[in-house]
Amino acid sequence: MITDSVTLTHDLAGCAGDGLVISADNVTLDLGGHSLGGTGTGAGILIEGSHVRVSNGTVRGFDAGVAIAGEYKYRRLTDVGISYLNLSGNSRTGIAASYVTAARLEHNALTHNGSWGLLAYELHGDVVDNDAVANGTGGGLDRGGISMKESGGTVSGNRSLHS
Repeated sequence: MITDSVTLTHDLAGCAGDGLVISADNVTLDLGGHSLGGTGTGAGILIEGSHVRVSNGTVRGFDAGVAIAGEYKYRRLTDVGISYLNLSGNSRTGIAASYVTAARLEHNALTHNGSWGLLAYELHGDVVDNDAVANGTGGGLDRGGISMKESGGTVSGNRSLHS
């Protein structure tokens, strides 16, 4: 459980279940250019708090690279930023987000994930300049790239291609 801001100083591999869980508000997680690797289940980074920033690294080998769990504890999360992450090789999705307001997802590479690059439900904010390339055959706007249901905000400058 992460409850204070932190920067990783080395790679973390072989994580079973959820890798890193941000369970508090007002937390910044800087991966420091390092990798977080899983065994195929859970979320690489599970966000359960508001006013959270995650950036600068690689997350692979989980069910979801990053899960923004706004439905957790029956509250909507607000002000969550995900940037400069390489989210690849996750069995379901690069980023799964639900019930989030004032989100900012930018400059992420969402590649070679099982179903979607980004799967969002009730995400309200900005999704800009992300690459969602060569993901699986999940539903959504372009068969595996970016799927945003009952969501709103700015969606611009994204590149989404199916393999």
